[in-house]
Amino acid sequence: MYIYSPLILLCVITCASGSTWRALPKPNPSSRFGRVESKMSGEIHYNIRFPEKGLVRSLKTKLRSRKKNQKTQELSPPLKEPPFLNFIHPIFDSATLNLAKLYTGGKSKIIPTSIAPVHVLDIPGSGNSGPIVLLHGITSCASDFTLLASDLKKKYSRVIAIDLLGHGLTPLPDCEGEPSGLPNFNWMTTAVGEVLDSLIPGRKALLLGNSMGGLVAMRMALERPDKVNGLFLISPAGGPLEENDLGKLKDIFNISNQEEGKAFIKRMHGLEPPRGLLHLMAWVARGRVYREDVKQIFASITPEFMMTEKECAAINVPTALFWGGEERVLPTSHLNFFRSSIPNVSVCNPPKFGHVPQNDNWKFVASRCAEFTQTYERDGGGGEVEGWLQPNCLREREKEDF
Repeated sequence: MYIYSPLILLCVITCASGSTWRALPKPNPSSRFGRVESKMSGEIHYNIRFPEKGLVRSLKTKLRSRKKNQKTQELSPPLKEPPFLNFIHPIFDSATLNLAKLYTGGKSKIIPTSIAPVHVLDIPGSGNSGPIVLLHGITSCASDFTLLASDLKKKYSRVIAIDLLGHGLTPLPDCEGEPSGLPNFNWMTTAVGEVLDSLIPGRKALLLGNSMGGLVAMRMALERPDKVNGLFLISPAGGPLEENDLGKLKDIFNISNQEEGKAFIKRMHGLEPPRGLLHLMAWVARGRVYREDVKQIFASITPEFMMTEKECAAINVPTALFWGGEERVLPTSHLNFFRSSIPNVSVCNPPKFGHVPQNDNWKFVASRCAEFTQTYERDGGGGEVEGWLQPNCLREREKEDF
């Protein structure tokens, strides 16, 4: 089961209808695609500027030159960012956003913060539990949670999926004032905290974070405990890494061709997507990793941003750790680190789930999240969820490698 399965048909319908892709006045100059918010409807649209013919002609010339020089070993630098990738992922992201609003009944909102205007998908729920906030991983976006959110809204009173800085429709602020000239990771928690202040003033929420979103969720628990009543961490980033290991982790996201894109998608999932869908997802992944904002975020990540044992020990809200048995992005040492460092953490480690379990089987993830929530609400917080720790499912590797 995959979150992207219905999207090929949706892309065709969306582009054919012309309802999403249309010229709008005064495009945002900070984006080459001109993201624009309609003042009438509040919806977000794109105003795409396609590559000029001269650029395509130049590209063909470079490719011919590269083939010619292969015999003499005088190869030009590899072309890592074909121009057409610059508009494939916005088309896909717009289609998934339309699908998310249609499928979940949510609304697309822009929330002003002191860091940057943040885009959220605000979904009303019918459940008895309080609000839940969804925080995605690097290169992903809020609408990738569509199918998971469609189940969670039945169990929670409100589902808020946030486009983190530099992802989806949320821009990355100007970094000129920073000493390094790169983004400050603390901006993430500041922006998320201000979004929650605006949407749920005076209330706390359960934070569900995947990968980088898990690290943001843990930082929120430390810096903004007034907004957090629990953590549901899905393959969270933030375990300790040396500089060399961090470089290997970043190399996983260095996708220079379609074959590497397909290998990247397979590595992310516990179950391999169907062939046609695999090709589409690889194209989208290539476009997302080449986004300039994402490149800057990667460059800003250093070992100092990772969680320490002392910081993990200071997390004093109920915490669940969902770590797939087929995790092939983060090392097993991170699972062991969080299990031993976070107080009273509940662990679920089922087989056939990868780095993004919500794509492998969103219903299973939603049911585990609701089970965890009901337990800590009933027991007043703290303690492990009975039956969650499954040692036989832990993936032990003879050699930990990225």
